[in-house]
Amino acid sequence: QPGRYKRYFIYDGASNEASPRKDYRTVVRSKLEKVGLVKDRSQSKWHIYWGLKWDKVQDFSQLLPSQHISTFPGIEKLICRKDTLHMSAVRAKTIFGKNVIDSFMPWSFLVQPNETTNRLNLVQKIKEFEKDQLKLTWALKAMNSWSGRGVSIFSSDELLRRIESLNQTKVVVQKYIHNPLTLEGYKFDTRWWALITSLSPLRVYMIPNAYVRVGSTKYDPSESYFGDKCMHITSGAVQKKCHKSKRSKNYREPPVDILDERFQRLLSDSYGRKLTHDHQNFRTAALAKKTKTAIMKSILMVLSDLRQFRANTTQAKCFQLLSYDFVYDDVYGVPWMLEVNAYGYLGHGIQKVSPGKDYIAEMFKLVGLNGYDRSEYVERFEKSMQFSGANFDIVTKLSLQDGHDEFQNRGHWDVLFPPADDSMDQYIDFLSSKDLSEARLTAYWREV
Repeated sequence: QPGRYKRYFIYDGASNEASPRKDYRTVVRSKLEKVGLVKDRSQSKWHIYWGLKWDKVQDFSQLLPSQHISTFPGIEKLICRKDTLHMSAVRAKTIFGKNVIDSFMPWSFLVQPNETTNRLNLVQKIKEFEKDQLKLTWALKAMNSWSGRGVSIFSSDELLRRIESLNQTKVVVQKYIHNPLTLEGYKFDTRWWALITSLSPLRVYMIPNAYVRVGSTKYDPSESYFGDKCMHITSGAVQKKCHKSKRSKNYREPPVDILDERFQRLLSDSYGRKLTHDHQNFRTAALAKKTKTAIMKSILMVLSDLRQFRANTTQAKCFQLLSYDFVYDDVYGVPWMLEVNAYGYLGHGIQKVSPGKDYIAEMFKLVGLNGYDRSEYVERFEKSMQFSGANFDIVTKLSLQDGHDEFQNRGHWDVLFPPADDSMDQYIDFLSSKDLSEARLTAYWREV
């Protein structure tokens, strides 16, 4: 019950020995305090730990069932780094089919340092692509880089010329979406947020709106502009510098999110030509629906591995906030997933999406960090259980109660999985019969 017992939190760098990230020190701390938690100054009696610390198996094993951590063990090793996302996609293609994964993830290749065979394989792959398609464009992404740093754009010919220079460097080579949707000719990407609260049964929520990040130089796919970061790299850190340049003097303020009416009005192809408003593929709702499907598939493709990590490492209660970056092509409006971040910055975009809705504080309430006030719904839930005659074991009943608690306390977060309608059918290839049964039970009982 909220407020009955004092509950404590800590976050990375909160002690005197280290300096925490600015968004932890301001946003995360203030929202945890808003839902009634108190900072643990002793660093010894905490109930919730927010941050990146938990990267060692022995750390996880020491935690108690009463403690919450803001990550699922192993998720960074599966999808939250450029190299591990690539490797997980390669594995998933062998399990679920190449066409399934290639429908939302651009083709990529991991270049390993000092491996001649590896580089020769990349050369062969590029030449195979060249036989079947027009000249392609490629993005080179350095490891351990963020906010658009370490990203370079090359043509196939230029990439082939530079192969030898990659000898000492581990990078991901990713097919660049050269024909993106734009806003009046300016390239944009969207940032989405998803929240995983349980793996067995799987429960996922998401913010129903996305933050729009826009370039400040009009998009031109010509090779002579590949070095223009103000055109190609839409991250806030890069664009902040671009906005100070003379080139952006005619730049007008773009829409902040996809629900802004200007977003649909300004939507254009890669040449800046306005799209016809009757084209269903490019309506905001259609783009959002396809993006949600891609996000869900990215989680499902590593679900088995995540469960394995979870079972072998900790008793603690886990939840995970993920941020996703997408671009859309101007042919069918396909959402192409560029990156997944386990700890994306919380200080700007997530607070600008849907003003007046405090998604971070609502997330902490949703996962029950300070308990749930069940007074308004627990009697109805228990009576429905009794009336149904269902003979659930205690584990199943507690799991259904957890799903019901989250649903009743979700605030403005949308349910992503399990869906309440027939859209679950699109995930059947990823789910076992047990998963499907659990998903349908969860979807039914959460809304009782």
